[in-house]
Formats: sequence, C-alpha cells, structure tokens
Amino acid sequence: EFQNSNLLRVNSDQLKYSLFPNPITNGEFNLQLVSGATGYGKLTLINALGQNSLIEEYAFEPLTFQNLKIDVNRLPSGIYILKMQIDNKILKERIIIK
Repeated sequence: EFQNSNLLRVNSDQLKYSLFPNPITNGEFNLQLVSGATGYGKLTLINALGQNSLIEEYAFEPLTFQNLKIDVNRLPSGIYILKMQIDNKILKERIIIK
C-alpha cells in the first residue's frame, strides 16, 4: 500500500507511483512504485539545461512495491525532470529542489 495514497498516479505506461515531497526541501525525496517489470530500472534527474545531474540504477522484481529514497543534497536548487525507465516503461515527472 502506498503512503500518501492521494499522490498515487498511473502514467500512460502503467507504472503506478508516488513521489514526495515535491518541492524537495530536506535534501531527499521518496519515489514509491509498483512495476510489472523485472530487471533493472534507471533513474535520471535532468536539469534545466538538459544535462543528466544524477543517474542511479535499481533492481526490480515483478509486481513488488519499491520505496526509493533519493538523496539530492549535492544538487543545486532548481527545476529538474525525473525520468525513471524500467524495461519499456517510462515515467517522467517535474520536481523542484529548494
């Protein structure tokens, strides 16, 4: 079950996820998701200039709940695009780091 279920979203590629807090004020955020995919997922944060500011990989089991705590303390304040790709499923979300 997702924490803060009012934030639960389903994107067009059927990744169920919740991202909080947003804006990020304490140097980290949570990405909770359920995916039917297996294997590795790649998380990328892209800054306003289109540069990859953070890239991390995670292993996934089918239909499991994942709670990822993402540390962004080293990144400057600004607007970023979070891109998470698991197999052929992609989610994109705008995040703000304060």
